[in-house]
Amino acid sequence: MNYSPRWLRRFFSSILIGGQAIASIAKGNINKSDLIDQLMEAGPGSFLIVLITGIAAGTVFNIQVAAELSKQGLGSAVGGLLAIGMAREIAPLLTATLLTGKVATAYAAQIGTMKVTEQIDAITMLQTDPVEYLVVPRLCAMVVICLLYTSDAADEGLGVDLGGRRI
Repeated sequence: MNYSPRWLRRFFSSILIGGQAIASIAKGNINKSDLIDQLMEAGPGSFLIVLITGIAAGTVFNIQVAAELSKQGLGSAVGGLLAIGMAREIAPLLTATLLTGKVATAYAAQIGTMKVTEQIDAITMLQTDPVEYLVVPRLCAMVVICLLYTSDAADEGLGVDLGGRRI
């Protein structure tokens, strides 16, 4: 009889799957065509929401910081503080949260549907590792898209267009 709580078993199962995915990535077992499919699924559909949120967050952050620093007589420090705050804190947090909400939940729904319809069992019966086939391309796509969109959200929050010019 198993007396461990269900949340603990699920937590360790998640760690096990994550470890398997990282080991597959470290071995270089990444299916390039599946990775491109997942990049196309995760990327273009999320670009606009990340862009708008980055611009809005940068604008609000700039207004707040400029108002407070001007009161202190430090108006010349606004640009540097804004750049550091956007690049280090705000852009990565907002981008990761938005991509998790939009893309990762879609991935979870896809894999959940595959589990219910026994497609994952069929993948296993074909002697294909389901973690390597399903999880690794999605994990790599999320990392790549998150990195790209974080830098873009920081740029747009600072008012810099994709060509590097100040708006």
